[in-house]
Amino acid sequence: MTRKKFICLVILFSFCSVFLTGCYDLNGIEQFSYAIAIGIDASDINIIKLSLQFTIPTSSGGEGTTSQSSNSTVVSVDCDSIDSGINLINSYVGKQVNLSHCKAIVISEPVAVEGVSQYLYTLINNIQIRPDCNIIISRCNAKDFLENSTSSFESLPARYYETAIESSQYTGLAETTPIHKFYSYIEDDFREATAVLGGLLSENNQSSIENQPYINLDGNYKVNETPVSGENKIDNMGIAIFSGDKLVGEVNGLETISHLLLTNKLKKCVITISSPFKENRPISLFITSPKSTVQTVEIVNGSPYITTEVFLEANILSADNDSDYTSIGNLKIIEEYVNNYMQEQLSSFLYRTAKEFKSDVIGFGRHLRTKYLTEEKLNQISWSTLYPNSFFSCKVHCTVGSGYVISKD
Repeated sequence: MTRKKFICLVILFSFCSVFLTGCYDLNGIEQFSYAIAIGIDASDINIIKLSLQFTIPTSSGGEGTTSQSSNSTVVSVDCDSIDSGINLINSYVGKQVNLSHCKAIVISEPVAVEGVSQYLYTLINNIQIRPDCNIIISRCNAKDFLENSTSSFESLPARYYETAIESSQYTGLAETTPIHKFYSYIEDDFREATAVLGGLLSENNQSSIENQPYINLDGNYKVNETPVSGENKIDNMGIAIFSGDKLVGEVNGLETISHLLLTNKLKKCVITISSPFKENRPISLFITSPKSTVQTVEIVNGSPYITTEVFLEANILSADNDSDYTSIGNLKIIEEYVNNYMQEQLSSFLYRTAKEFKSDVIGFGRHLRTKYLTEEKLNQISWSTLYPNSFFSCKVHCTVGSGYVISKD
């Protein structure tokens, strides 16, 4: 054998040894149990009850056909901490729990009232938890929430969490809060945190609203109050309000629309107002916000004076045979009515955040940064102490279009 052939064989064997060698400690996907949601409840026998929801893919088919479906199961354990609970579940399921596909972290109200920082820091420190994993505050037990989080409109449980949360983009009745934003708000000195409010539909909701007027009612619900019936049991409406890491209150759907407007997050929504022309006649409006909200903050006699200007475009969705929504005069009347109505809603929401919740969930405190020359002087301001003393002035500029495809002769 010549020296040249010997060198070629050595190189060939070297490549084979690299590419044909197996990795004995490499884990395949079949060795993991992928959790799609985490639930945290208070425990009667330990510190917390940890629940994990797993997908269980199944397949069925007959001769010549194949179909696939997917369902889920929930495993719970009473434990000292999230990490110890996951370790106990590891031994139960016989596979290593993996959180890289987790879509939602559901925290029950009693736990949120006591404070979520210890659980939040643990989860944000876990490299498997993705930044877009959403925080949900549940008005029912988190375990019950996970067990009922299936949809007749979605075959994949993981996809259900995505579509349910994304509905806020076209209803305005909820707000998505991924864990990375929730964490930054908890740590922010000038803005408090909010989260999606979730829960189970109640069968007794209709009877609880019998004596209330139907006009403007559709936006006044929170989770567990909406008179919706169907196979789906989970509801997401309203937002949870935090002060620091503690839950301090909840707001309904219409107040959530106000919050989205003031934080420039409203995509589109539908609101219902009373007709200014006929008693007990509703008018439904399709609302969008074409411009960002203008905000100013001044300290007057030691108290914040906050002004907001909101810009809206509305199209009338309601129609009947004896109402003319095409004339300029009638549209101007509706515009004035909407402006006054929304100004009242915004002002009521803001005073509630300041006086009742004592929590700036809009982030008005950040406007103070331009009023202090140094970071040292800015840090001397306790915005959480100042905000409850705030006064508000709200102004709404709404342009109303008839939205008509039928016009009067």
